[in-house]
Amino acid sequence: MAFTFFFRDQQVLEQVVDHVLPNIAGRSHPRVWDAGSAMGQEPYTLAMMFAAKMNHFAFNNLRIDATDVESTGQFARMIEAAVDPGDELSRIPDGILAQYFEAADQPGHYRVIDNIRRRIAFQQHDLLSLKEIGQG
Repeated sequence: MAFTFFFRDQQVLEQVVDHVLPNIAGRSHPRVWDAGSAMGQEPYTLAMMFAAKMNHFAFNNLRIDATDVESTGQFARMIEAAVDPGDELSRIPDGILAQYFEAADQPGHYRVIDNIRRRIAFQQHDLLSLKEIGQG
């Protein structure tokens, strides 16, 4: 299983967001691709960072294509559920947990809020294949 956590490599991801924003400004349905998304923490982190820097309308039209070579569907189910144990969220910066997470049905677990979850579309994709994203 992949090793990842929310806000891993935060400074690098902030630079990515700052670089991408001017390039997607004014687009009606901007798309960002996060290759190798594993269990989903990175695309959700990106979505939270974009939400903090975009206006509400623009953010609601953003789509993040999260892909990974994993073919069992396990990561896709985990990404879609977006539920994590509270102890795995200890690295999240102050204020982020309250702003972008809500209590999940399972005690001691949190779910990424719906507005962030709706921005992520997961699909299985092998970077070494010749298929384009969205072509199954």
